Amino acid sequence: MKKGRILIALDYSNAAEIVAEKGYLLGASMDAKIVLLHVVDDVVYYASSNYDPITGFWGFESTDFVGDNVLENIEKKAVFFLRNIRNHLKDKEIQVTVKRGNVVNEILNTAKQITADIIVLGINRNQYSDGILVGNTSEELCKVSTVPIYLVPIPQED
Repeated sequence: MKKGRILIALDYSNAAEIVAEKGYLLGASMDAKIVLLHVVDDVVYYASSNYDPITGFWGFESTDFVGDNVLENIEKKAVFFLRNIRNHLKDKEIQVTVKRGNVVNEILNTAKQITADIIVLGINRNQYSDGILVGNTSEELCKVSTVPIYLVPIPQED
């Protein structure tokens, strides 16, 4: 019997750890191979956010945005981030991958490449109103994905 595959797509929000944990539990219940994915899209996203330290990741330094290697610097930090998530989950079999491009397209491409059975994403309550997803990556993926999507609700911060 083929082992299942779970793709867990993570951003750098404080909720990434929660999404990874819930996706990992789902994968463990299916005895599935787990792939953690981060997509590097818009450099401004990384420069404008004030990241809180999560799972050993302290965010970006101003020097990460200087010079000709900005995207490479961000990708290296993304790999570091995903490896810290993997360490947090205590499973060295988890694959980490970083892609560059449109977030929705790269999630779909990666899901196809690994033949994912489920895509795991986080969704906060601001993105979900009256049973409707509103204007975000989750909404777009739900519209176009042929792979089932497991949405992890993220508690609102006070």
